[in-house]
Amino acid sequence: MQVIGIKRAVKHSPNHINNDATIFQMVADLLKERGAVLTTYHEHEFLKSEHKTDTFKDTRLIFSMSRNPEVLSRLQSIQKTYGQQIAMLNSPDGIEHCFRSNITRILLNSNIATAPSLIIPTQGYDRKDLQKLDQGHGLWLKRGDFHAIIKEDVVFAGNPEEATELLAAFKARNIAEVVASSHLAGDLIKFYGVSGTDFSTGCIHTKRAIINTRNLRQLMEKQSILSLINQPCVRSRTRQPWQHRCLSMAETLL
Repeated sequence: MQVIGIKRAVKHSPNHINNDATIFQMVADLLKERGAVLTTYHEHEFLKSEHKTDTFKDTRLIFSMSRNPEVLSRLQSIQKTYGQQIAMLNSPDGIEHCFRSNITRILLNSNIATAPSLIIPTQGYDRKDLQKLDQGHGLWLKRGDFHAIIKEDVVFAGNPEEATELLAAFKARNIAEVVASSHLAGDLIKFYGVSGTDFSTGCIHTKRAIINTRNLRQLMEKQSILSLINQPCVRSRTRQPWQHRCLSMAETLL
């Protein structure tokens, strides 16, 4: 079986360069052990390579860790041409959906519990939106066109005035929009899982606690995958109606 692997650029692995490289290499090694004929590329190599009409006629799988929009566009084009002949992991559409503004729209439009958030342009925005999100506890600003690459891509503003200054800094870096979210005081709980498998794990970032993994697995069977995978929840000290679903899931794990 012909397989293509595309590595992730170092700049897209902030604080996880070795982890991401190890994951890629382990997958590559397992595929080769199972008889796959594997060709691997760095992102720039894949973009520079000449892909003719018959280049992928024998390819059955492309696994990619790339987050480069140009690579994703190339993969989407290949997907349209070859359809189900070539399986793709990770899906280029799925990766695009995880860009900050995109996933925020998906969460809000799907009525999935999340912190109050707005997608705000870095120029021509309404200051009332910042005041609405502040709620006296501050707010978070996160670059919207992508995910965090440097620490300045996710910043905390103690009040709307600080948020205004930070938005100007985003604009100076040619970032057109940010996701602005209310700050929530409480314990941050993250849990992850894969449907149909025994894999599930969770952790509390703000204090030490034991996660009940049995309850976690049972909960994952009851809830939609989108509402669980990679969904951080805050166990807030002041409950609000929009938090109820997320809170009930979080408390089941403890």
